[in-house]
Amino acid sequence: MSKEKISWKQKEQIIFICEILLFVIGSVLFLVSRVENLFNLGLVAIMILFCMNILFSIKNFKENFLYFFMQLTLFTFQISRPFIGMCKGRKWWEESFQKEENIWFALTLIVITETALYIGANIIKFFHIKIRENNTRSSDSIFCKAEFVSNLRKVSMIVFYVTMLFYLIEQFEPLIKIGTGNYLDYYTNYSSSLPGFFHTLASFARYSICVFLATLPRKRKKRLFH
Repeated sequence: MSKEKISWKQKEQIIFICEILLFVIGSVLFLVSRVENLFNLGLVAIMILFCMNILFSIKNFKENFLYFFMQLTLFTFQISRPFIGMCKGRKWWEESFQKEENIWFALTLIVITETALYIGANIIKFFHIKIRENNTRSSDSIFCKAEFVSNLRKVSMIVFYVTMLFYLIEQFEPLIKIGTGNYLDYYTNYSSSLPGFFHTLASFARYSICVFLATLPRKRKKRLFH
């Protein structure tokens, strides 16, 4: 048993070193891509950071299943389209019909998100280990899971309320266009005049409410979203 524990600890240390290397490589590549204005290199850097988070989540999959699901959601809705475009050799940044600064803002936001998720997950893991050392395994397991779910519920609620403002602005913009013109002009000539980061932040309103509901809140808290 002791040999198994030692070998597992060594594996965790090796995986952690790989995560740090991926973080350093991804961060450096993204800085270089930003300075040289290389969109594909910036996307490669984001994929490296994404792989870092996937590596962290599969290290202890039972405890990190929700984290793994969040990473897949982020990839599906934010990263997959430009990644597929890059693999096909297309200039995906021109297909978005957005200004370059808006695209770089969105890419930077994804980098910050991936980094913040990784740092936050490691902080939670650190406190989880400390609590486990000071309590029995049974009570500690229940307490830590309940505390994690509670904190995740609070964070997702705050993110929802903040991003909901951007979502409402995004939804009201076409209504204003319709009010000042006609339906034909709206369906033929309408294009959003909002900056790209508005749409990026607005999209997080949907993800945050999904995460909030995944924590199985009580009916009283659900009513806050009605």
